[in-house]
Amino acid sequence: MSEFELNGARPRMVSISLKAMKDIISLLEHELTEGEFETDAEISMVKALLDECRQARESAGQIVWHKWPEEKPPVKGRFLVTEKIKNEMLFVSMRIFDPEGKHNPPWGFLLGGIEAIAWAEMPEPYKPKETK
Repeated sequence: MSEFELNGARPRMVSISLKAMKDIISLLEHELTEGEFETDAEISMVKALLDECRQARESAGQIVWHKWPEEKPPVKGRFLVTEKIKNEMLFVSMRIFDPEGKHNPPWGFLLGGIEAIAWAEMPEPYKPKETK
């Protein structure tokens, strides 16, 4: 996390619900797109805070969806993908993202009428508790 001061003091760590975090992220994203922040410094600070909020949600186990194609995965690999069929039905599948795939689009072969609309990092696999 980045170090910054608020009114001359470093902020304290506090607990926050994932719902509240989601609401804060939505509000900041809306304010950012509506031009509520005027200076480059304000915009940079809000973007940094948004990144920290998203990372906190991801580390808490919350799946964070990224709108495709506006946001692209940082590396080639396996990701969850929300796909939409012509009739607006949504479903989730696991796909391999390969931006330089020679014979396939970035998400591999998608059947006609199916489009990728969002992606997310793969969650950690379930690990059963050991019993004694």
